[in-house]
Amino acid sequence: MRVCTLASSSKGNCTVVWNDSTCLLIDCGICCSQLEEKLQYLSIDPHSVQALLITHEHSDHISGAKNFLKKYPTVHVYVYQPAYTTIVQKLDTIASDRILPFCKAGFMIGSLLIESFPVFHDAVACVGYSIYEGDQKMSILTDSGIITKDLLMRLYGSKLVILESNYDETMLWNNPEYPTYLKARIDSEHGHLSNEWASHAVCDLVEHGVKQIVLAHLSEKNNTPELAKSFSVKECEKKGFIENVHYLLDVAPASTLSSIYYLHKK
Repeated sequence: MRVCTLASSSKGNCTVVWNDSTCLLIDCGICCSQLEEKLQYLSIDPHSVQALLITHEHSDHISGAKNFLKKYPTVHVYVYQPAYTTIVQKLDTIASDRILPFCKAGFMIGSLLIESFPVFHDAVACVGYSIYEGDQKMSILTDSGIITKDLLMRLYGSKLVILESNYDETMLWNNPEYPTYLKARIDSEHGHLSNEWASHAVCDLVEHGVKQIVLAHLSEKNNTPELAKSFSVKECEKKGFIENVHYLLDVAPASTLSSIYYLHKK
């Protein structure tokens, strides 16, 4: 199983997960032409994409979905049941029989097992995902104002975790471009995950054996990659965990491809 973020920011999000027989996207918040170009750079034929997993209905996660689905009619969309009606309305020109609701039980797409878990965000319903190929597991959790012990436990056992580290609290509250209501929304329990929240989560995950973490969905106005990473590295150092010794930590680029992360079956 291979994983690559194609875009990861407040402007657009898309991640591809694939192996020799199955290819799926998590969110589609970039335009169709950009998506095609990035997939082709990875030597992935866009026609090979079997499924699009939606986390929630906000535009930075689905803005490119309608055009992509029109061009590639074999792709099915998987949506958490409570958000089904909203997603169908957002993708109004896409046949509803291509939009498949799921509940909490796991389900298969090709050779990959998909599990979902609700997170804390001001959407109709927002989920994170864990994806398995045999005994190998990757997880993605973004767009959550807080992260609970239960959520952390859903990530345990992952070889790779993509985790939101959206904003720096000081930068956010000192940003003159953002009105107070927007700052409060971002900083709420149903907003986004701050660098501080993310750093505690990273430390917990490392303590429980996660070796590769990618910080994602950074705000381009209220954060920097260097700042987000420094919070997590310093928090881990307090517990004696050293970057590049006990764990690897990357930051997903906002609009370009990340590294390709390989998860090998035992």
